Amino acid sequence: MNELVSKTPIEPAHPEIGIVTFDVPIKGGRLLYVDPGDHSITSWTLPTADQGTGLDKVRKRIKLFS
Repeated sequence: MNELVSKTPIEPAHPEIGIVTFDVPIKGGRLLYVDPGDHSITSWTLPTADQGTGLDKVRKRIKLFS
């Protein structure tokens, strides 16, 4: 996924890391993001059920930088 508000693009094979998190009120549906700069729209289909613990390690690393 491209960066949402960064002035520097996140390119494949470069050492920069981009993490974007969203808190959504319910499971299921679609998440729409409208870029404030160019008004482009990105959307994701949200899962209707819990997706397990696969991202637990990622969430722990995010907390180190928050």
